[in-house]
Formats: sequence, C-alpha cells, structure tokens
Amino acid sequence: MGAADMLRAWSAVLADRREDVLSVCGNEEDVIENIGTASDPQMHEPFVLKNQQLKGLSMLAFGLRYVWDLLTRRTIQTRIIYMPKAFIANLRQTAQEQLTS
Repeated sequence: MGAADMLRAWSAVLADRREDVLSVCGNEEDVIENIGTASDPQMHEPFVLKNQQLKGLSMLAFGLRYVWDLLTRRTIQTRIIYMPKAFIANLRQTAQEQLTS
C-alpha cells in the first residue's frame, strides 16, 4: 500500500466508508501492537540513562538557571539563513554519491 492508497484509506475511514479500505498485503499481525505494554521485551530492560537523569538539587539548579536565562537574555534573536540553490544542489549530490558508495 503506497502513500496515495494510505491517504485514500484514511479519508474513507474518516468518511465512515470502511468497506472502501483495501487490505494491507503481507501482514498477518500488527508489529507495533505490543510496544509499551507488559509483553514488550524492552519494557523489562533497565533504562540505560537512569544514572544521568536530573533529580533533586540538580533538577532544581537546572530549573533556576533556565528561568534566569529566560529573564535576563531577552536579546536573543532567531534569523533565517538563506543558502544559494547551487550550494544546496551540490550538497545533495554529494550526499547521494556518499550513499551509493
């Protein structure tokens, strides 16, 4: 099922026309059905970054520094960077060449 078919199926479901939805070929089961549930094997693994989580005074210090930056650094401006079309084309071509090799 391609993107166009997926969009047609989504539109059909929203219009309450489920009979117009094509079946997906080659999938007998939903591969993401168990993600985040108790039967997910990764749910029983320890969290790798647990020892780096902010807790207690570290979290308080982070919050205070964040609020201080919000209050004192109001001169920060965001700007858009424009790049020439030829540069972007060259960058894209280089990336595609690196992907094929």
